[in-house]
Amino acid sequence: MRDTCHRSADLLRLFLVIILLCHGTAVAEDRALLIGCTNYPGLPRSAWLRGGVHDVKLMKSLLMSDRFNFDEADIKVLSGWSVDAEASRPTFANISKAIAELTEQTEAGDHVVILFSGHGSQQPANQDSRDRETDGYDELFIPADVGAWDNTNKAVSNAIVDDQIRGWLKALTDKGSLVWVMFDSCHSGTMIRGTAARATKERRLDPGLLVPAAAMEVATRGGPRSRGPETLSEDVSELTRGMSGVVAMYAAQSSEPTYEKALPGANDPIYGMFTYTVAQVIFQSQGSLTYRELAERVVARYRAGGILQPTPLVEGTKLDRAVLGADEWPDRPAILISGTPANGPIFVAAGHLHGLRPGTVLAVYPQAGKKNADKRIGHIRITRASPLRSVAQAFRFEDYPQASEFEPGSRCQIVYVDYGDMRLKIGVQTQQQHDAGKDAIVSVEAGEGPDLIEAAVTILLQETLGLVTREEDPAKADWFIRSVGEQVVLVPASGWPANMLSRGGAHDPDILNTKYALAEAKDATHLAVGLFEAFTRIARARQLLNLAALTAEGGRLRRAAVDVRLDMRRYEDDTDVKGEPVPHSGPGRVLHNGDLVSFTVTNISRHSVDVTLLFVDSGYGITTIFPEPGTIDDNRIAPGETFALPRIEVTAETVGAEQIVAIAVKSGRERQDFSSLEQPTLEQARSTGNDLASPLGQLMQRAMYGKGNTRGLRRSDVDNYSVRLLPWLTMPANSTASAAD
Repeated sequence: MRDTCHRSADLLRLFLVIILLCHGTAVAEDRALLIGCTNYPGLPRSAWLRGGVHDVKLMKSLLMSDRFNFDEADIKVLSGWSVDAEASRPTFANISKAIAELTEQTEAGDHVVILFSGHGSQQPANQDSRDRETDGYDELFIPADVGAWDNTNKAVSNAIVDDQIRGWLKALTDKGSLVWVMFDSCHSGTMIRGTAARATKERRLDPGLLVPAAAMEVATRGGPRSRGPETLSEDVSELTRGMSGVVAMYAAQSSEPTYEKALPGANDPIYGMFTYTVAQVIFQSQGSLTYRELAERVVARYRAGGILQPTPLVEGTKLDRAVLGADEWPDRPAILISGTPANGPIFVAAGHLHGLRPGTVLAVYPQAGKKNADKRIGHIRITRASPLRSVAQAFRFEDYPQASEFEPGSRCQIVYVDYGDMRLKIGVQTQQQHDAGKDAIVSVEAGEGPDLIEAAVTILLQETLGLVTREEDPAKADWFIRSVGEQVVLVPASGWPANMLSRGGAHDPDILNTKYALAEAKDATHLAVGLFEAFTRIARARQLLNLAALTAEGGRLRRAAVDVRLDMRRYEDDTDVKGEPVPHSGPGRVLHNGDLVSFTVTNISRHSVDVTLLFVDSGYGITTIFPEPGTIDDNRIAPGETFALPRIEVTAETVGAEQIVAIAVKSGRERQDFSSLEQPTLEQARSTGNDLASPLGQLMQRAMYGKGNTRGLRRSDVDNYSVRLLPWLTMPANSTASAAD
């Protein structure tokens, strides 16, 4: 009988092959080349990186996951600096060879993924009149065996120039393949975290290490100056121009830094922040994503984490195609217990990238197919979450007794999401000018900073108990209080974006928003008042954005019962009736002083929802734009209905990262709105008559006012809410999104 079955299966396979051959049809393949540079033997050890090898491993796990189901044999890896396997090193020759092999193997319709993780830099542009670089420089990706400056060829030895990458991509698309290429590297910037051993580190190689200063100066004189602080580039290397089959995603603009750091915590592996966030968005997404949606959600994650720069970019003509052609993604598989050592911790085969974090509670069910497989047998609580794995312990939850043991393969379902410590973490820095003209920024431990600042911080922490805390480890701080001569400046951990900086002297600490360049303090109390006003505003806005990211995906194992979509439209003038949609593209949505825009919110869930829209400006002010406070306007939106807000004229009172936050709640008997969250204190918020007693309201109180003990939500509550974010950048009226200074 078994032989008969085998013969039947063989005949069926042969029949299918014959059909494919007769129709001339080839099955599309998925292929990938993952490049991660860490060791650079030709450079000082201080220039080496640590995250590239982990980026490659993470992307490989993502591609082989149930999302995309790549075969391991179709993923080529070049990373690290293996002593025994020179062919696996990400050298210029190995990368070139791997690209050639990939091009030879690729057929029409194949999906190709290429990751470049490592250092970026610049060199003087070549003199080809057909390839005019607007800033006078070619962008570089730095392989592990980068060499010295070749004065004869006027180029860095073994560096990969953007023109060469463009040629590689064109060869792939000429064969009819669809290419998704990611660059987790950057070209400029400054260290902002101090010198801790595992501090955030730039993926930027100073061109001065590779190119003589005289050559860089000639390049600068030969063309327009590098893009200034008030411009944003629509693309970095113009890799997709003239190619319809490439989507390129960049970690940063050519004028910005990007970083690698330990993620999600200080004791975890080091990853490129961009690669990690891309993987996080995909792992936690409930449905398929387009490349445009993926890029926008990465930006939203950055904003939620208080990261004002870099500005990830995306370009290509296929931005609205599903990522790797996956129009429908499978439901997220059950989270499984992978091991239960005797009297030891419980190991779970999912982690931070899947939405788990310490404090999350999971219900446990028997292995699939076993008797009573749908009967809950106990609970576990996560105690440690690494990117792809977690450690848990048995836990008594609600009325269920605490189980004594669980079998490997038992299935888990999230029943409570703990959002963790929601306090804003601040540190103290000093900035001093060296004789060489370069400022030294040093992070100091508690009690070691300038006396005035230390005294003011003591007062601040007493007044903001539960909202702000002092963080000694600079790698963990969200914001810094920085002493610059006689001034005190507040600086986000990611640094101020160039468009927020003044154009003063080289060591001028001023920024355009004077709320963060504090006036000279008379005494500690006077300084503490300024710090209190700034940090309470920052903390409230930051936590609102953070909850938008956390509640959007975390904890859901199925499509949300409540969800809304936010869109923006821009109008030419008052006579323009229709306007044009403003999708996320290039550096994202960019608005200028005087622009006319409106926002629409669409209920894409199967229930009526009550919606509140809050505007968070670049100064971290929170303003309700729907419903208008004090009105009786109905903010209830039926399934499938779209509500359009009145037009708004953009003003440059604040310049930089801004966003709309939409809070949607499943409609009940009483209309619900969260407009009271714009109030600076909980007492004022309550005085508006709005009810913040719901589970989400309790969490908002804890996050935005430091009141109460609620740190999370039950999954059943999470499914009844949706908090969405629509980000953009507001620029001065005389700046452009693509022109050079």
